[in-house]
Amino acid sequence: MSKGLLGLAAGAVLTLLFAVACGADATNTPVPTRVPATPTTAAGLPTPLPTAITVARPSGTLTIAMEDIGDGVGLPSAASDYNKHWALESPLRKTFDGRIVGGLVESWDVSADGSKITLHIRKGTPFHTTFGDWGDVTAEDIQWSMESVGQVGSSSWRWDAFTPITQFEIPDPYTLITHLPLKDFFLLMDSVYQSKNLGINITSQAFHESASEAEAFNHYVGTGPWDHLQTQSGEFMKFQAVEDHYQKTPDFAFLEVREIPEAASRLAAVSAGEADITKVSGTFVGEATRLGLTLSPGSGGACVWLQLGGLVLTDRPTFNPNTSPDGIPWVGDPASADSMERALKVRKALNVGEMMTKASAKSKATEAIIKLAKIVSAREETDEGEKKGGLFKRGKKKDKDKK
Repeated sequence: MSKGLLGLAAGAVLTLLFAVACGADATNTPVPTRVPATPTTAAGLPTPLPTAITVARPSGTLTIAMEDIGDGVGLPSAASDYNKHWALESPLRKTFDGRIVGGLVESWDVSADGSKITLHIRKGTPFHTTFGDWGDVTAEDIQWSMESVGQVGSSSWRWDAFTPITQFEIPDPYTLITHLPLKDFFLLMDSVYQSKNLGINITSQAFHESASEAEAFNHYVGTGPWDHLQTQSGEFMKFQAVEDHYQKTPDFAFLEVREIPEAASRLAAVSAGEADITKVSGTFVGEATRLGLTLSPGSGGACVWLQLGGLVLTDRPTFNPNTSPDGIPWVGDPASADSMERALKVRKALNVGEMMTKASAKSKATEAIIKLAKIVSAREETDEGEKKGGLFKRGKKKDKDKK
């Protein structure tokens, strides 16, 4: 098992760097035996049988050190995070070159007007059995997972992609038909493939309907190449390889994800052989090199944004301008010039506040921006060029008396 894999985040683009230390351990690395080519034989002699194929089985443990292992909640309606996807799958998958390919859903058809999507589900895909035998994935499981994501109170990042579905049809156990307005088609398709923490989690309806609340929160019953064994919030997550998985059998028998908040401690764990993979900031690259870890680059990306919700068409049920008692400060009512002007001022103030707090912690930045929005929304004009109670108080400069 290779030791010491390490990641680097450089600037706005995350460049993953994997470092190898301690060399490869042949005893823990499965090596399949190739079938030899048919040998040339002399006339009259029997042709020798080819050597039997040796199937490599998973072995050893792969340990990943992370700053935060996530919330550990296995419900589809819970906020998604990357570690759930070791065990849980989305209907479709996205390849490294950007293609969307089949996963739990092998293929799909779209009606001519784009209002109906027919999903053809892979047959014979069993749910994990650590917490019971829940059979194979069917259309009912995928429908239940979609409805769970789109329900009121869902904290899934993709809940809004599934609320527009007006009807489900299940003509047979492996076919699911969704009906939705054409304008929502692309958002739905963009939400069913698995790419890091996007997409939705498909889990067993039967398990969640029979499990207690604690079991439903702490257990993952999915179909991915790793079967979830245990999660200790704030400490670790453990998984076991699923042999003969339709995607690929993992090389390692077990996967452990450990939460180590400090970057220096994560690097020390890799250096000591207590972890195999981690991601740290670029400031630790020099130290990693000094420790003899070999850096191997990859690619990826991340972004941080401020989303001003509620900016929707006026005919939407969720339209709630600042003219309402509980209205959104940055949303103006086109029927009122004053309302539109106040909303514009709030958005401009938020933009300034966001820039002022970029270097702050997320929670502090959020608190400052919300406070700023309330102040700007509530302030009243007194005379020209001067605002009462605002952060940006302006006034005319008075000429001093000349002597």
